[in-house]
Amino acid sequence: MKFTLLLSLLALFSNNIFSQPKKGNLLLGGGFSYSNMEEEASSLFDDKLTIFRFNPSFNFYIGKDVTLGLNFTYQNSINTSIETDPTTSQQSRFKSTIKTYNIGPILSFQPNITKHLFFKGDIGINFGFGNGDYRNGGNKYESSISSFSFRVTPGLIYFISKSIAIAGSFGGIYYENLEEEVQFPTSNSFGNTEEKAIRNNLGFDFNASSFNLSLFFLISSKTVNEDYSIE
Repeated sequence: MKFTLLLSLLALFSNNIFSQPKKGNLLLGGGFSYSNMEEEASSLFDDKLTIFRFNPSFNFYIGKDVTLGLNFTYQNSINTSIETDPTTSQQSRFKSTIKTYNIGPILSFQPNITKHLFFKGDIGINFGFGNGDYRNGGNKYESSISSFSFRVTPGLIYFISKSIAIAGSFGGIYYENLEEEVQFPTSNSFGNTEEKAIRNNLGFDFNASSFNLSLFFLISSKTVNEDYSIE
Protein backbone atom coordinates (compact mmCIF):
# COMPACT_ATOMS: atom_id res chain seq x y z
CA MET A 1 0.00 0.00 0.00
CA LYS A 2 2.78 2.41 0.97
CA PHE A 3 4.71 1.46 -2.15
CA THR A 4 1.68 2.10 -4.38
CA LEU A 5 1.09 5.47 -2.70
CA LEU A 6 4.75 6.42 -3.22
CA LEU A 7 4.57 5.58 -6.93
CA SER A 8 1.39 7.64 -7.27
CA LEU A 9 3.02 10.65 -5.60
CA LEU A 10 6.12 10.33 -7.82
CA ALA A 11 3.97 10.16 -10.95
CA LEU A 12 2.00 13.24 -9.87
CA PHE A 13 5.23 15.08 -9.01
CA SER A 14 6.79 14.18 -12.38
CA ASN A 15 3.76 15.38 -14.35
CA ASN A 16 3.94 18.71 -12.56
CA ILE A 17 7.65 19.46 -12.91
CA PHE A 18 8.63 17.98 -16.27
CA SER A 19 8.09 19.81 -19.51
CA GLN A 20 8.50 19.66 -23.22
CA PRO A 21 10.46 22.37 -25.03
CA LYS A 22 8.36 24.81 -27.05
CA LYS A 23 9.02 27.10 -29.98
CA GLY A 24 10.60 30.30 -28.68
CA ASN A 25 12.44 28.65 -25.77
CA LEU A 26 16.17 29.11 -25.22
CA LEU A 27 18.48 26.20 -24.44
CA LEU A 28 21.70 27.38 -22.83
CA GLY A 29 24.51 25.23 -21.57
CA GLY A 30 27.62 23.39 -22.44
CA GLY A 31 29.59 20.23 -22.14
CA PHE A 32 33.05 18.88 -21.65
CA SER A 33 35.04 15.76 -22.33
CA TYR A 34 38.35 14.43 -21.09
CA SER A 35 40.28 11.45 -22.37
CA ASN A 36 43.64 10.00 -21.42
CA MET A 37 45.06 7.28 -23.67
CA GLU A 38 48.36 5.50 -23.15
CA GLU A 39 50.12 3.05 -25.44
CA GLU A 40 53.20 1.06 -24.53
CA ALA A 41 54.01 -0.81 -27.71
CA SER A 42 57.19 -2.20 -26.16
CA SER A 43 59.65 -1.52 -23.37
CA LEU A 44 61.37 0.84 -25.80
CA PHE A 45 58.39 3.04 -26.75
CA ASP A 46 55.73 4.79 -24.69
CA ASP A 47 53.05 7.14 -26.01
CA LYS A 48 50.46 9.19 -24.11
CA LEU A 49 47.67 11.39 -25.46
CA THR A 50 45.48 13.64 -23.29
CA ILE A 51 42.57 15.63 -24.72
CA PHE A 52 40.35 18.13 -22.90
CA ARG A 53 37.38 19.72 -24.68
CA PHE A 54 34.87 22.36 -23.49
CA ASN A 55 31.96 23.51 -25.66
CA PRO A 56 29.30 25.98 -24.45
CA SER A 57 26.36 26.66 -26.78
CA PHE A 58 23.40 28.99 -27.20
CA ASN A 59 20.33 27.44 -28.86
CA PHE A 60 16.92 28.81 -29.87
CA TYR A 61 13.91 26.56 -30.49
CA ILE A 62 12.63 27.44 -33.96
CA GLY A 63 10.15 24.55 -33.73
CA LYS A 64 8.88 22.05 -31.18
CA ASP A 65 11.84 19.73 -31.70
CA VAL A 66 14.33 21.82 -33.72
CA THR A 67 16.93 24.27 -32.38
CA LEU A 68 19.27 26.66 -34.17
CA GLY A 69 22.19 28.08 -32.27
CA LEU A 70 25.82 29.02 -31.92
CA ASN A 71 28.46 26.63 -30.65
CA PHE A 72 31.93 27.39 -29.26
CA THR A 73 34.57 24.72 -28.69
CA TYR A 74 37.93 24.93 -26.92
CA GLN A 75 40.26 21.93 -27.14
CA ASN A 76 43.64 21.29 -25.57
CA SER A 77 45.51 18.15 -26.64
CA ILE A 78 48.88 17.03 -25.28
CA ASN A 79 50.84 14.20 -26.88
CA THR A 80 53.98 12.85 -25.21
CA SER A 81 56.14 10.04 -26.54
CA ILE A 82 59.37 8.54 -25.23
CA GLU A 83 61.56 6.26 -27.35
CA THR A 84 64.56 4.37 -25.98
CA ASP A 85 67.54 3.43 -28.13
CA PRO A 86 68.09 -0.33 -27.63
CA THR A 87 71.85 0.02 -28.14
CA THR A 88 72.71 3.03 -26.00
CA SER A 89 69.57 3.08 -23.76
CA GLN A 90 69.39 6.79 -24.48
CA GLN A 91 65.89 8.25 -24.48
CA SER A 92 64.47 10.74 -26.97
CA ARG A 93 61.38 12.71 -25.98
CA PHE A 94 58.74 14.37 -28.11
CA LYS A 95 55.93 16.55 -26.78
CA SER A 96 53.25 18.50 -28.63
CA THR A 97 50.67 20.85 -27.13
CA ILE A 98 47.90 22.00 -29.46
CA LYS A 99 45.19 24.50 -28.49
CA THR A 100 42.30 25.24 -30.83
CA TYR A 101 39.21 27.45 -30.71
CA ASN A 102 36.17 26.81 -32.91
CA ILE A 103 32.93 28.72 -33.41
CA GLY A 104 30.00 28.13 -35.74
CA PRO A 105 26.27 27.53 -36.19
CA ILE A 106 24.61 24.33 -35.02
CA LEU A 107 21.26 22.83 -36.05
CA SER A 108 19.77 20.21 -33.73
CA PHE A 109 16.83 17.84 -34.23
CA GLN A 110 15.26 16.53 -31.01
CA PRO A 111 12.32 14.14 -31.59
CA ASN A 112 11.00 12.69 -28.37
CA ILE A 113 11.51 9.04 -27.42
CA THR A 114 9.62 9.18 -24.11
CA LYS A 115 8.08 12.04 -22.16
CA HIS A 116 11.43 13.23 -20.87
CA LEU A 117 13.97 11.56 -23.16
CA PHE A 118 14.74 12.96 -26.61
CA PHE A 119 17.03 11.93 -29.43
CA LYS A 120 19.53 14.70 -30.22
CA GLY A 121 21.00 14.86 -33.71
CA ASP A 122 23.39 17.80 -34.23
CA ILE A 123 24.62 19.22 -37.52
CA GLY A 124 27.42 21.71 -36.96
CA ILE A 125 29.77 23.86 -39.01
CA ASN A 126 32.89 25.21 -37.32
CA PHE A 127 35.53 27.76 -38.21
CA GLY A 128 38.63 27.41 -36.09
CA PHE A 129 42.05 28.77 -35.25
CA GLY A 130 44.77 27.86 -32.80
CA ASN A 131 48.44 27.22 -32.21
CA GLY A 132 50.82 24.35 -31.64
CA ASP A 133 53.94 24.00 -29.51
CA TYR A 134 56.36 21.18 -30.40
CA ARG A 135 59.42 20.05 -28.45
CA ASN A 136 61.68 17.35 -29.86
CA GLY A 137 64.82 16.86 -27.82
CA GLY A 138 66.56 20.21 -27.79
CA ASN A 139 64.48 21.57 -30.69
CA LYS A 140 61.43 23.74 -30.14
CA TYR A 141 59.10 25.09 -32.82
CA GLU A 142 55.63 26.59 -33.02
CA SER A 143 52.76 26.68 -35.48
CA SER A 144 49.58 28.56 -36.33
CA ILE A 145 46.42 26.61 -37.20
CA SER A 146 43.25 27.43 -39.15
CA SER A 147 40.45 24.98 -39.88
CA PHE A 148 36.99 24.38 -41.28
CA SER A 149 34.88 21.39 -40.25
CA PHE A 150 31.44 19.87 -40.72
CA ARG A 151 30.11 17.29 -38.28
CA VAL A 152 26.96 15.21 -37.71
CA THR A 153 26.73 13.97 -34.11
CA PRO A 154 24.11 11.62 -32.58
CA GLY A 155 23.15 11.77 -28.92
CA LEU A 156 20.41 11.88 -26.28
CA ILE A 157 19.00 14.65 -24.08
CA TYR A 158 17.02 13.98 -20.89
CA PHE A 159 14.98 16.65 -19.07
CA ILE A 160 15.22 16.02 -15.34
CA SER A 161 12.99 19.04 -14.64
CA LYS A 162 11.18 21.71 -16.64
CA SER A 163 14.35 23.81 -16.81
CA ILE A 164 17.31 21.40 -16.54
CA ALA A 165 18.49 18.76 -19.00
CA ILE A 166 21.46 16.42 -19.31
CA ALA A 167 22.76 15.49 -22.75
CA GLY A 168 25.33 13.02 -24.00
CA SER A 169 26.80 12.36 -27.43
CA PHE A 170 29.31 9.93 -28.89
CA GLY A 171 30.85 9.48 -32.32
CA GLY A 172 29.63 10.94 -35.57
CA ILE A 173 30.48 11.67 -39.18
CA TYR A 174 32.86 14.50 -39.94
CA TYR A 175 34.82 16.38 -42.57
CA GLU A 176 37.75 18.60 -41.64
CA ASN A 177 40.09 20.84 -43.59
CA LEU A 178 43.08 21.94 -41.50
CA GLU A 179 46.00 24.16 -42.44
CA GLU A 180 49.05 24.41 -40.19
CA GLU A 181 52.03 26.72 -40.72
CA VAL A 182 55.06 25.61 -38.73
CA GLN A 183 57.77 28.11 -37.82
CA PHE A 184 61.15 26.44 -37.27
CA PRO A 185 64.07 28.20 -35.54
CA THR A 186 66.79 29.50 -37.85
CA SER A 187 69.20 26.78 -36.71
CA ASN A 188 67.47 23.43 -37.07
CA SER A 189 68.05 20.02 -38.64
CA PHE A 190 65.11 20.35 -41.05
CA GLY A 191 66.91 22.72 -43.40
CA ASN A 192 64.10 25.29 -43.64
CA THR A 193 62.44 27.83 -41.38
CA GLU A 194 58.81 27.45 -42.46
CA GLU A 195 56.58 24.65 -43.61
CA LYS A 196 52.86 24.50 -44.42
CA ALA A 197 50.78 21.35 -44.08
CA ILE A 198 47.23 20.90 -45.39
CA ARG A 199 45.11 17.98 -44.22
CA ASN A 200 41.65 16.90 -45.39
CA ASN A 201 39.89 14.24 -43.32
CA LEU A 202 36.54 12.56 -43.90
CA GLY A 203 35.18 9.66 -41.91
CA PHE A 204 33.62 8.32 -38.73
CA ASP A 205 34.82 9.40 -35.31
CA PHE A 206 34.24 6.88 -32.52
CA ASN A 207 37.31 7.62 -30.43
CA ALA A 208 37.01 7.98 -26.66
CA SER A 209 37.61 11.73 -27.04
CA SER A 210 34.36 12.05 -29.05
CA PHE A 211 32.24 11.33 -25.95
CA ASN A 212 30.71 14.55 -24.63
CA LEU A 213 28.55 15.19 -21.55
CA SER A 214 26.52 18.41 -21.35
CA LEU A 215 24.28 20.29 -18.92
CA PHE A 216 21.55 22.56 -20.35
CA PHE A 217 19.10 25.08 -18.94
CA LEU A 218 15.75 25.62 -20.67
CA ILE A 219 14.58 29.24 -20.51
CA SER A 220 11.06 30.08 -21.61
CA SER A 221 10.40 33.11 -23.77
CA LYS A 222 7.96 35.71 -22.48
CA THR A 223 6.12 35.56 -25.78
CA VAL A 224 5.17 31.89 -25.49
CA ASN A 225 2.61 30.09 -23.38
CA GLU A 226 3.84 29.53 -19.83
CA ASP A 227 2.11 26.16 -19.49
CA TYR A 228 4.90 23.58 -19.95
CA SER A 229 3.31 20.49 -18.44
CA ILE A 230 3.35 17.31 -20.51
CA GLU A 231 0.00 16.13 -21.69
